[in-house]
Amino acid sequence: MTQHPELEGRVAIVAGGGSAGMGRASARALAEAGAYLAVLDIDARKGRETVDRLVASGHRADFYQTDMTDPAAVEATMAAIATRRGRIDILFNNTGVPTEKGKRLTDFSPEEWARSLDLNLNTAFHGLRFALPHIIAGGRGGSIINNASASGLRANPTGAPYSTAKAGVIHLTKVAALEVARYGIRVNAICPYSVSRRDFDPPAADARPPIPDLSPDTDFGPWQRAQLPMMRSAKGYEIAAVVRFLASDAASWITGAAIPVDGGSTAGYFGEVRASMTG
Repeated sequence: MTQHPELEGRVAIVAGGGSAGMGRASARALAEAGAYLAVLDIDARKGRETVDRLVASGHRADFYQTDMTDPAAVEATMAAIATRRGRIDILFNNTGVPTEKGKRLTDFSPEEWARSLDLNLNTAFHGLRFALPHIIAGGRGGSIINNASASGLRANPTGAPYSTAKAGVIHLTKVAALEVARYGIRVNAICPYSVSRRDFDPPAADARPPIPDLSPDTDFGPWQRAQLPMMRSAKGYEIAAVVRFLASDAASWITGAAIPVDGGSTAGYFGEVRASMTG
């Protein structure tokens, strides 16, 4: 019996698909699941590189240079994709830029605050706002995944704009999920933490996961050691696997969820536990 890829025939959009790490890995994962890929990015070179890699591997993909902070540009891109492909089924909102670390709330200017919310919250709203009408019109349901970050689940005392924006993405996800559930559309958020920005090929099916480095001379400093129970950064393909799952019918009963994909960093404070392990 022939087994078809779970996303065969579907049209998937990855906003921020030119970024090494999560964006590019997620585009690859969705394409390998059988979807046609529309890769959106403000950086034409990086976006086209993602598409070139996909096409070279035998997948179907096109690049759309899009500034996700510009609502008119996002609206035009979504309309162009729907017109060209006849439908939109999946959107991965993967745009955002962390704010400068180490600054307290009173150190941020109003302009920095507004810019962070524009990059990290408004971009998610624009993607939802202008993709949803096309998904609804298709009448086949669909899936939207927002990249919210673990910083949206816990307060970051030296990154107020970013943490606040990502918390807003989580709440936006829940509101959208409630509003569009009647159409068979699911909306979820992933909350990753400490993801490598380098490209990695997924391991072979029988490969074992990376083993954490528990030695005293690990590359992580004391703060990272207290935050990452698994003692390493995530690879992009590890986040992409969750995106692929949420995009598929295997996640048909999941909506309105904010799913930590963070190596346990939001499970609790790990400093004392690690000290006892490495003592």
